[in-house]
Amino acid sequence: MAIGGVAAGIAAAGCAAALLIATASPGAPAHPAVAARPGAAVHPGGSPSGGPVILTAAMVQRVAAASQSALASSGREQITYQNRKNGTVDGHGDDVITFSGGNYNWAIDELVPPSASPRLPAMEVAGITRFVNGVAYLQIDVTDPKSPWLRATKWSGPGYFPVPKTALQLLSPRAKFQDLGWQVIGGVRLEHLRATQLSGLPGSLTFAGYRQPGEALSALDLWVDASGVLHQMQLELKSSDSSTTMTVAFSQFGQPETITAPANWIKSGI
Repeated sequence: MAIGGVAAGIAAAGCAAALLIATASPGAPAHPAVAARPGAAVHPGGSPSGGPVILTAAMVQRVAAASQSALASSGREQITYQNRKNGTVDGHGDDVITFSGGNYNWAIDELVPPSASPRLPAMEVAGITRFVNGVAYLQIDVTDPKSPWLRATKWSGPGYFPVPKTALQLLSPRAKFQDLGWQVIGGVRLEHLRATQLSGLPGSLTFAGYRQPGEALSALDLWVDASGVLHQMQLELKSSDSSTTMTVAFSQFGQPETITAPANWIKSGI
């Protein structure tokens, strides 16, 4: 349901006014359903008893600290997701977010399902939301060269925005991560971790804008490099009649990003 009500709200405003790897390696899987691809090298993790190793709290905290450090200043986040309702796909998207300090550029390309807003039908949304020095700017339709930039006066988008440091709250020892071994994906050697305890995880509402009503986290997998830096996470959320699958990939760690306010904009009531 992609930024859910936000995308629906952006689209509605547009009508009123005239919303671990595409990772460091281009060959990595980008769809939530893809985990280990045929041909990927896998080094199975295990304990002396033959079962998967459960990471200690110290190990998980090391991964969290390394990832927070890598994503502290700037980088890139790609979110690819799919919503299903009663088994039928009714929403999907591929969002790309670049960030530098507290500034963000959020490129949105998605189909918002009707469940995102009862008053609106399913709709395609292709726009940009940009936050610069705490101010939100919206370009409703990037496919229209005449689509103006709007400066929001009321809306503060970060409540919906999947800020990387907030997503990292899911790296909690409470998840009791299993080490499933190493995978070479797109030339990058990554360790595959799977959460075995999902209830009550900090940050479990991080992607609230993408989930459908009533869904709860039902699966969480992570891929980290040899330094403990998170490159990719895959999530599944479910309710009695819906599901959302999602891949979140991080890359360009610490690389400089220039994110500035649009040169021309129109003040809006959003």
